[in-house]
Amino acid sequence: MQIASEGAYYFGRLTLEGIAGVEFGNSASNVTTATSVVLPVGNFVPPGLSTTMTFVQSFDIRTRFFDQINLKYHLTDDWSGYVGHRYLGGLNALALGTEYALPLGHGVMGSAFLEARVGEADFHGVWGGLKFYFGQKDKPLIARERQDDPPVWSTDTLFSILNNQTSSSSTTKTPVCQPGQFIGPRGLCEFPTPSDIRLKRDIVLLDRLRTASASMPTAICGATPSMSA
Repeated sequence: MQIASEGAYYFGRLTLEGIAGVEFGNSASNVTTATSVVLPVGNFVPPGLSTTMTFVQSFDIRTRFFDQINLKYHLTDDWSGYVGHRYLGGLNALALGTEYALPLGHGVMGSAFLEARVGEADFHGVWGGLKFYFGQKDKPLIARERQDDPPVWSTDTLFSILNNQTSSSSTTKTPVCQPGQFIGPRGLCEFPTPSDIRLKRDIVLLDRLRTASASMPTAICGATPSMSA
């Protein structure tokens, strides 16, 4: 929110106009979470990853002074250009702009405007648009600005809010393994180590099985694992 007072001084085709006051508001935040999955490539390295990213965007309009000032010159009655200063969101900016108007009849006038700003901390921008002036009779742009319509400053609130924006993000990665794999001590996807007879001792015959398709008996053996090869 902004509370301010404005004024203007006219001297021939020159106009000095401005607004100054205080801006304030409440803190707000926006949290966005995105998850992506990368499938594993190969058996061990690199493992697949499930990545979860959280973005936190916050806005805080602190109570502080702001101003907007234009020094405008009307090249014709319907064409003006200006140079100005902006102090919004705690940052300074140079403003350059122009407006060209065309009467449409029946008290209506349309105009096109353009403004560019070069500010601190890379807060630069260019924007423009169309305006329509309504009245009981046709007037040139210079007369409408000085007699009927004061400058519209409310659209500059967005520039002030953007200058109060802060962002932070965090990323969490979790391995995604293929079927039969597990996460090893190094955090990689690994297959279980196959059985090695060289690491066994005390092999003992437990039983014999006969199958219909085999003429030779099959032996079932048990062994006690050995810690040395």
